Amino acid sequence: MGIIMKIRNFKPAGRRVLAGVLGIIMVLSMGFPVQKVYAEERRTVRVGIFNLGNFQGFDENGDAVGYNIEYLNKIAEINHWSYEYVPAQNWVEATDMLAKGEIDLLAPAQKTDALAEQFDYAVYTMGTEFAAIYTLATVRICYMKILIRWGNYVLELPKIRPFIKNL
Repeated sequence: MGIIMKIRNFKPAGRRVLAGVLGIIMVLSMGFPVQKVYAEERRTVRVGIFNLGNFQGFDENGDAVGYNIEYLNKIAEINHWSYEYVPAQNWVEATDMLAKGEIDLLAPAQKTDALAEQFDYAVYTMGTEFAAIYTLATVRICYMKILIRWGNYVLELPKIRPFIKNL
């Protein structure tokens, strides 16, 4: 409000000069296109890829394909990166390659305390995983012991309280 009051206090000639200067600035600013700012040099990031169905893998031509690849391509576009996809047999081998510095990036990765001591994780997640235990409706289950294997790690969950379905 203070600026408007000061402009009103200008004499008519002063207002015309001010309007003319602002008009010239606006016209000149339209001549300069807005561009994305990128790093001066394109960076090549080595990405470990192992076959994981439609999530990621290599097609018959040896090109990396899948959801993860499309996700990474969007990141590359934003950061002005290019990728070198490095094949791995499985998650364990890819993790070893990351630890040795043979690759720069690996996905998907579940965050664990043990791995967080060795590796950095992205601030934002790239997806959510859901898992369920299921069986035929006619099968009786009395108790269950769950072992989750991830490479050399085995997580044993305590016995689930006994239950019986469809009695």
